[in-house]
Amino acid sequence: MSGALLAQRYAIRAPLASGGFARLYQGEDIKLGRPVAIKLLDGATEEARHRLEREARVTGSINHPNVCAVTDVGVLADGTPFLVMELLVGETLAARFLRGRVLPISLAMEVIVQVLAGLDAAHGLAIVHRDVKPSNIFLAQTGEDSFVVKLLDFGSAQVAGLLAGQSASIDSVPLTRTGFVIGTAEYMSPEQLRGVRDFDARTDVYSAAVVLYEMLAGVRPFEGYAMPGRLNSIAYQKAPSLLTVAPHVPAPLARVIDGALATERERRPGRAADFLAQLRAPVGPSALTGTGETRIVSGATTTTQGRPPSAPAGAQGNDWDLATIQNPPPSFEDDGSGGRNR
Repeated sequence: MSGALLAQRYAIRAPLASGGFARLYQGEDIKLGRPVAIKLLDGATEEARHRLEREARVTGSINHPNVCAVTDVGVLADGTPFLVMELLVGETLAARFLRGRVLPISLAMEVIVQVLAGLDAAHGLAIVHRDVKPSNIFLAQTGEDSFVVKLLDFGSAQVAGLLAGQSASIDSVPLTRTGFVIGTAEYMSPEQLRGVRDFDARTDVYSAAVVLYEMLAGVRPFEGYAMPGRLNSIAYQKAPSLLTVAPHVPAPLARVIDGALATERERRPGRAADFLAQLRAPVGPSALTGTGETRIVSGATTTTQGRPPSAPAGAQGNDWDLATIQNPPPSFEDDGSGGRNR
């Protein structure tokens, strides 16, 4: 596939990742002379094709530095759908930091402020992501010890109301059959697990709070509960307070996170900006710079230079978790969930 020219514009340079129906390549937009990432679907179901088109249309409507930009979508002569997006160098939050690790509060807060900034840009357009999780949070490297957060995969997004004249075309793309639950169970909101169909921004607030809880505690709410009881607990029970598993977190901050994990969505912050405002209150504005770039805390991770590119087979069980350029840094075991390149 390397060297192939797609749509008379995009040159395939090197494979990055593959899994299930999706393949990801490093490419070049020869018209503009810039690197891109290209996602191809092979033998995909009709629903997967619709999801790719939906991802392009929804993400393309969001213009924000904390959302991975999608620049084109199309179909090859043989019927293979493709998606073109900005090429990111780095790895997912799941690959770089989590894996049972507890992040310094300052680092966790800097990550979540950018996640919430990207989500609020979507919420301002009545777009609900519906699949916020560490493998959809990409840490795009901007320097030796800094990165910018990029939200990935709006293929599950739901659009409520009008979207700047585009809602008709977006909503005309069917997403899933009635009653099908979309997302990753442990990061889903209670209403998702209960099968509610009319989602709003509070669904993303819950999922973002789960991610923050995990960064600070090293575990997710209801971690250790046996399946399927764990899903029932998420759907109907109050999440264990963050202080019970992370007593080092200041109580005022823990209470804000607990509030965002309320089982009843009416008790959560209304959208990502509201959650961020509540998080700023106990830690102070200076603790959350909101600059759009995060400095990596010394000792929190390591980087390496000059390693040859490689890519995992894709996140297990979810073909849509393919990140962009990936190589695991030497301080982590390679479990196939992501990495960075030189």
